[in-house]
Amino acid sequence: MNGPHDRNSAIVLLAVRERGGFSFGFALRRGARALALFLAAFAGTVAIAAVNVVVQPSILAWSAFSCILGFGAGVIVREIAALRLLQKNWAFREAIIDWAKVERIASGQE
Repeated sequence: MNGPHDRNSAIVLLAVRERGGFSFGFALRRGARALALFLAAFAGTVAIAAVNVVVQPSILAWSAFSCILGFGAGVIVREIAALRLLQKNWAFREAIIDWAKVERIASGQE
């Protein structure tokens, strides 16, 4: 039996199919809430680290600041790489997916 998560996933999959694959804008809109939360937390952490560097400049403060910036850059690069992989593999996924079953799940019939 398919639950609401399966139905939502099927609806998103059909929307991606209509668009001809995953796009950067579509992924950005789908993950806007998570991205906003990450950016808010990241900006706050960078601000605290920057204040620490200005107030008490030391190797440790600069190291912490650099690690935080590196972490943020790594998260962004990872997300872009994952999206590019989805885009690259879309033709294969589209060929092997049973679209009739996806449509039945999206409509709630299965």
